[in-house]
This record gives sequence, C-alpha cells and structure tokens, in this order.
Amino acid sequence: MSKKKLTREQKAFKAKRKAEWMTIFINGKQKQVRRPATIDGFDAETFIENNADDIWLLQEGSYEQLEARAIRAQNMDDELPF
Repeated sequence: MSKKKLTREQKAFKAKRKAEWMTIFINGKQKQVRRPATIDGFDAETFIENNADDIWLLQEGSYEQLEARAIRAQNMDDELPF
C-alpha cells in the first residue's frame, strides 16, 4: 500500500509547526515545547552580547554584560607584547 501524498497546505502547516515546536524528553516521555527565540541562528542573549553597543546596554540596565566587557578589554590590554 502506498502512502498518501500531502497537499501544499498540509506541507506548509507541517513546516511551520516544525519550525515553531520541538520534541524533548521529560521523565522518559516525549513532550512538545516551543523552540527558544533566535536571531540569525543565535539565542537572543548571545546575539545581544555580541552586537549591542555600550550605550544600549547601559540604557537597558545590562550592567553585568558591561562589566564583563570591561574585564575582557582589560585582559586584552594586559596581553599586548609591547
């Protein structure tokens, strides 16, 4: 017996659902959960960490990231050979 082919609408629905939901295992059972939000393939926090400027981070109150950037910059300055 051959499988029935999906219509265009069914294929679109399947692709949309696959992009929006993912299957995980909890206590040995499969559960459907929403995928985490991503920007250009990165999670939102990583994207912001890599692309936000200091003024935006200050306005948003992301003092931890500002402090981490300052420490990294200080370590980079310490490693210069001259």
